[in-house]
Amino acid sequence: MKPNKMQTIGLVGFGSVGSMLGMGFSNKFNIVYYDPNVNDKQNDHKRVDSLKLLVKKSDIIIVATPASEFNKVINELVLYDIKDKLIIDVLSTKVLAGRVYKNNSAHFNNILSLHPLFEPPSNKYFIKDMRIVVCQNDGTKAKEFCNVLKNDYNFKLINKTAQEHDKHMALHHAVPFVLAHVLAKMQFSKNAGDLTIPTEEKLRRIVEIAGNESEDLYRSVVMANPYAQEAINELLQALQQEKHKLWSKVD
Repeated sequence: MKPNKMQTIGLVGFGSVGSMLGMGFSNKFNIVYYDPNVNDKQNDHKRVDSLKLLVKKSDIIIVATPASEFNKVINELVLYDIKDKLIIDVLSTKVLAGRVYKNNSAHFNNILSLHPLFEPPSNKYFIKDMRIVVCQNDGTKAKEFCNVLKNDYNFKLINKTAQEHDKHMALHHAVPFVLAHVLAKMQFSKNAGDLTIPTEEKLRRIVEIAGNESEDLYRSVVMANPYAQEAINELLQALQQEKHKLWSKVD
């Protein structure tokens, strides 16, 4: 697929993820966005006033909202004629996305469920060889867009089922996120001055990144993942076992 066959990408949600995608794709696609919660004067010319108008203007619709809003957005999208549109989500929880798509399957011909694996500073712009997990790739337009991601943007696409993705992310994404928030509440991110060691600085950076993320993203990463609670319980059990190993004989 050549990008000029699908000229306009419409972004539902223009926060940190949506604006990054808009900036990254703007060299090959026209960009419009709908987000009533964002006042971005620099990109005001790209704003549309309703989801209905975004659907009308767009060939590709990327949903870049928090997981808590995803079902609501899809339920509104299906009110319009979207059968010929490519619908893409970038949720970090894919079991949820798959369930919502299945419940509305009669309205979709082309679905692409993606999770870009980025962290600062690549959340501000596209970088070569960025990895993107693909959990659902339905329809000709979805497969063609994947080719654009690989051939035009040099992204590495990783195919996983929604269950494989979420189980991995529960341990490797949600658990570190929770730990970072707990450490932040313990004021770990405050400067230790002359007593700081290199290993601590690396951990401090993780805590600072987590602390700068929105509450919506935090909840999306943790609470919307069906496997996260089990992973957190395993973490708590491991901490108790470690505490017992260290201090049981002392007590």
